[in-house]
Amino acid sequence: MKVARSLIFALLLSSLVFAGCNSKIEWKEDFDEALTEAQKEDKDLLILFTGNDWDGISTDFFSNVLATEKFLKAASVHYVPVHFDIPFDIPENDGESHLKERKLTELAIQFNVQYFPTLIAVTTAGQVYAIVDYMPDDDSELMYAETDRMVLNLDSAYIAGREVLALSEQMEKAEGVEKAVLIDRLIRAVPVSYGFQFLDLMKTIPDLDPENLSGIVPEYIATVAYSTAILSLSSGDTAQMAATIEEAATHPLMPADLSQQLFYLGAGMCYNVADFATARDFLLKLYEIDPTSDIAAEVPALIATLSMDFDEE
Repeated sequence: MKVARSLIFALLLSSLVFAGCNSKIEWKEDFDEALTEAQKEDKDLLILFTGNDWDGISTDFFSNVLATEKFLKAASVHYVPVHFDIPFDIPENDGESHLKERKLTELAIQFNVQYFPTLIAVTTAGQVYAIVDYMPDDDSELMYAETDRMVLNLDSAYIAGREVLALSEQMEKAEGVEKAVLIDRLIRAVPVSYGFQFLDLMKTIPDLDPENLSGIVPEYIATVAYSTAILSLSSGDTAQMAATIEEAATHPLMPADLSQQLFYLGAGMCYNVADFATARDFLLKLYEIDPTSDIAAEVPALIATLSMDFDEE
């Protein structure tokens, strides 16, 4: 009887192992489902954006590398892979597909996708900490890295994520100048195109370090001002945009070169919305800060262009 029970147990165990070995790892296509699984399994998200029906690299790269069992097995160790494929064209009468495309486009905007394919590593809180590189080796004729290289790149992304996590934990416990420095390190630890994720933290830096002991305060005053001005501009509030640029550019801690850059950017934004008077005012203030700078040398020609636009009005 004991032998029979042992045999039955062994058969059950082998069937479970067999079933596990045959379970296929695949890219998920539903964000909420992938997020729930990642939270449950204490993993991050590996998010892929492609245009498989219109982008040749997306199609080839996905088929030959990203959809292979070897890559997905490696990816599933630390990640839940989720794939968003954005179509080029959808028939007008296909309402369901249009709704799906709109959701995918919103996700692409949320994750600041600037090219296809894009492969990013993301925490379950939605924080992007790595763009997984897929550039080929120098001597390769392919347009993308092969599977073994991509597995290594996944490991590099995961290590980068642990660094970001460690910095986040240190930053939460710190205060004052130390916290400001850790925020700066945290922002620099992620890809440049994803620094905007920390805009709220950037806003706290001047208060954390009012005397600029870290030397980083003006940079973040300027960055926050530019981001805020863009938001004001997008909502049609040109006056608020100009006021934001003016306040940051004339901040007591702002060095001359950064102040000039802010006035230059502000002038460009004003010009684009046909506020030529404010654009001219910003250019003149830029020039007055340091007439000998390289950026000031552009002012006379720009003023001349503005004068012609005034005349056309």
